[in-house]
Amino acid sequence: MDMWTSNQTIGYMCITCHFLDDDWKMNKRIVKFCFMKTPHTGVAMFNEVLKFIQEWNIEDKIFAITLDNASNNNAMVRLLRSNPIEKHMLCGKGKLFHHRCAAHIINLICKAGFEIINPIVHKIRESVKFIHGSTSRKQKFEEIIKQLGITYRRRPNIDIATRWNSTYLMLEICLELKRAFESLAQQDPEYAYAPSLQEWDKAKVVSGFLKTFYDATKVISGSLYPTANLFFHEIWEIKIALDNGVPEENAELSETIEYMQRKFRRYWKLAWLQISFPVIFDPRFKFELLEFRLKKAFGSEGESKVALLKKVLLDLFKDYSQVSPGNQDAAQQIATAEVVTNASGRYADWDQHLSENASSTTEVPSELDTYLKKGLIPRTETLDILSWWKSNSVEYPTLSRMARDVLAVPASTVASESAFSTGRRIISDLRSRLTPKNVEALICLQDWIRASGSSQFQMEGIEDFIELPDQHEYA
Repeated sequence: MDMWTSNQTIGYMCITCHFLDDDWKMNKRIVKFCFMKTPHTGVAMFNEVLKFIQEWNIEDKIFAITLDNASNNNAMVRLLRSNPIEKHMLCGKGKLFHHRCAAHIINLICKAGFEIINPIVHKIRESVKFIHGSTSRKQKFEEIIKQLGITYRRRPNIDIATRWNSTYLMLEICLELKRAFESLAQQDPEYAYAPSLQEWDKAKVVSGFLKTFYDATKVISGSLYPTANLFFHEIWEIKIALDNGVPEENAELSETIEYMQRKFRRYWKLAWLQISFPVIFDPRFKFELLEFRLKKAFGSEGESKVALLKKVLLDLFKDYSQVSPGNQDAAQQIATAEVVTNASGRYADWDQHLSENASSTTEVPSELDTYLKKGLIPRTETLDILSWWKSNSVEYPTLSRMARDVLAVPASTVASESAFSTGRRIISDLRSRLTPKNVEALICLQDWIRASGSSQFQMEGIEDFIELPDQHEYA
């Protein structure tokens, strides 16, 4: 779920549903794109989301919600958790219900990384603007690149200052063309923004450092494959990068790295459980990797974190077992067995002995126990985790149902944010009179048709089929 403001300063809420179908294919659908009155408080958002849940009759079908890490979103989640309708519907006591958007968190951390080199970024940004200032400058720059024998084919575009990843890409490309910029500074007296050699070196260090963050963002921004089980590995690479810091010769950057580390630790403390849990359902890692990593990450607290993770897994398994097909028959068999046992007084002392000396492992459900104790499968990057669970759903009927929900949770809100790009095209200056209800209809319709595989749908001329009112009515 995410929020967006149109060019008419009208607020919209976008809700995207992610799920795995019967064939274990990842699906996403925009199910709501509605007008939101200001202020966008947690209470207002809660009322809108609850209304949506009731309208769609999905009170018992929601496993988790992914949101940006904003105070109003956090307030909304607290209200959802405490609401009588949802409170008793949440699996695993709601511990896995709230997921903070990974892309948003990475964005907050990386912005700090650019603060110390803002003057350098400004020079590089102005350098790119200078090249794009006229056709003759572009031609001159291309001639210099050719003369220097640079074979790198990408060319820099002006970044979007509010999007760190676009700034990172601008830096990355300009660093590859550094010699061309240096030559341009020698040949064109009008070019007044050339970074110094030391500034280029500093930009290279920061760019290399942020590559880990950029690669992680690309991985967790997908919507056609599961990202929940991948994010732990990406966040671990980020943790290592932050722990390693920068070379000693760039000690002036260490203060910024420490600031980024503090932001990371704050997020990790809040979200480690939600980040870690999906890895259990990756047959290449299961609990072994998590136990190994969490003990490293938390030190003396590692054992307690692993114990909590196991408890959440067991609680969730019990919840799903209660609604599994055939559960009632199994319960009746257990009840019958208990009656027979109780009626056999000759074994009463033996039964008491077994009860008192039962090991803790007997409390673990057999299906879960079998999965966790079975050896890890070979670690290959090409594993299709959804196909694996589809093939093993007969052996692990309850766990496969859990995996279907856990792996469907998106690590980021990128899918909802992508709807806003469509929103900008629909709510253009030429279509500024569309009512919010018509906007929602167009956004959802386009998303659903695209999902069905049709390529015939075109937005051009769509306003001819929409009744345009004389004025907006948002009440």
